[in-house]
Amino acid sequence: MRLREVLGVLSKSSPYAVKTERELALANSLDAVKNYLYVATDIEADFHNHLKSLSFGDKKIIFLCGSSGDGKSEILTRYSKQYQHKAHFHLDATHSFSPKETAIERLDQVFADYESNSLALVVGINTGMLGNYSEEGANDKIKQAIKGFLQKCPLNNEFVFLDFEQYPKFKLESHRYSSKFTEQLLKRITAQDDNIIRQYFDKERALAEADGVLCQNYELLSIPSVQRIVVESLFKARLMKDQFLTARALLDFVYHLFSGDNYLSENLFTCSESEIVAKIADFDPALLRTKLIDQFVLSHKLNIEDPEFEEFKQALKAKGFDFRKLRSPESIIRLFYLLQYEDIGNNYHHRFKADFNDSLLDKYDLYQQQWTLH
Repeated sequence: MRLREVLGVLSKSSPYAVKTERELALANSLDAVKNYLYVATDIEADFHNHLKSLSFGDKKIIFLCGSSGDGKSEILTRYSKQYQHKAHFHLDATHSFSPKETAIERLDQVFADYESNSLALVVGINTGMLGNYSEEGANDKIKQAIKGFLQKCPLNNEFVFLDFEQYPKFKLESHRYSSKFTEQLLKRITAQDDNIIRQYFDKERALAEADGVLCQNYELLSIPSVQRIVVESLFKARLMKDQFLTARALLDFVYHLFSGDNYLSENLFTCSESEIVAKIADFDPALLRTKLIDQFVLSHKLNIEDPEFEEFKQALKAKGFDFRKLRSPESIIRLFYLLQYEDIGNNYHHRFKADFNDSLLDKYDLYQQQWTLH
């Protein structure tokens, strides 16, 4: 397999994008890749703890709820076989299993079966379907429990609601913000040791017809400072553009960074097909209007030679960059931005670092510190 095919398991169009019980029986050479890439989350740990605490005969319903693409099916299928002696698992409450039956009617039957046997019940369900059942369902006790959860009222011990919305993708800490899932994913993909993805990267790079841009993007995203810039860009899209982020959307975004038509610096800010990139594009460093950036853009368009920049270009070429893919000054500015914390050649790109400082994030960090003190 080639590196592009291996990384394709991240794509939302991949058959691996949604986990099903049926898939467990279909061994595939990409299974090892997906298993390696799997990142456990805090909500999964809490979910697992609830399952471990169940005793045979416990009458309890555990709802794992969120939005499409959050990763409910992935978590549920990982534990359904292990705990089937303690609980019945209803993996997807958004659909029924019969054209003559609605999803609400199927849930009515699932809840009726739960009340008539001795097993606990685990339900994977979209938040929207929770609201629908609270209005249209037949089981009054469960309808009231769901309404209580949606209205943030206290619940009795029979009902547990684990909601992905209660586990934010970004965490604000003292003097920094983090995205545990994204950071762990990027580190796992690019780890130097015991990394099945890097093995395919090494094979790809050794080929005579190697995918040069894909290999270059893999090397770029292996740099910790570049990973930090990617996380920062996602944070800005979430904070300032209210971009909704699910696990599936984040995986597809990372796939786009690798596999887009150009270098990662371009893929991060230019893509008409990615909703996340469309929001990040508003923070494109090429849109900044500063004296130094404007002078660079103008000089480049007028073909005015800059010996220091030419020297820097040679250092980039030695690292494998093809300047035929960086024809515009805007593309070069984006690359300067991506590599702003790295030492390369004569470090020509460092002169733009002050222009790239994001005062909005600095102000937000200050406000957050003040709010924490209060």
